[in-house]
Amino acid sequence: PNAPILSATGAPASKRQRTEKGRGAAGDAKTDNETNSTSSDAGGDSDNPDEREENRKERNRRHARETRLRKKNYMHSLQQQLEAMTQERNALEKEINDKMNAETGQHSCWVKSLRSALALRAAGCSDVDQWRKFVDEEIVLVHPITPYRSYRTGDVVSNRCVLMGIPDIV
Repeated sequence: PNAPILSATGAPASKRQRTEKGRGAAGDAKTDNETNSTSSDAGGDSDNPDEREENRKERNRRHARETRLRKKNYMHSLQQQLEAMTQERNALEKEINDKMNAETGQHSCWVKSLRSALALRAAGCSDVDQWRKFVDEEIVLVHPITPYRSYRTGDVVSNRCVLMGIPDIV
């Protein structure tokens, strides 16, 4: 039981051969010759240096091929992620631009109406129909109190002049 295990060639068996031989005793039908041929085919120890070199080169080629394939798959997945993120960014940019355009349009319309209403007020126009062209009936105009102007006491709220509706503004 303590005697060294020898391979079919008479040399001391490697750890792999001893493990396989132990399995063979447990019911595996491999013989010593089958174990040696299997281990040399799989790139195991061989007595022939040329065969070992060829096995090493074959392992390196296989590893290089598998590495290139992994890299190709990784690059493909990165490209798909890039395309998805680019589409998402473009959609978000479009949404932002649409909102900004809508707000800009509303803002410019509001500014135009306000300028027209202030021009009517500065001109002292009292025609309610002219005012209705530019402002809503329930408009509220809030402006600061100035020392060079007089205000009705009912219009002054918290140090500001608050005018409600077209009749107050006119």
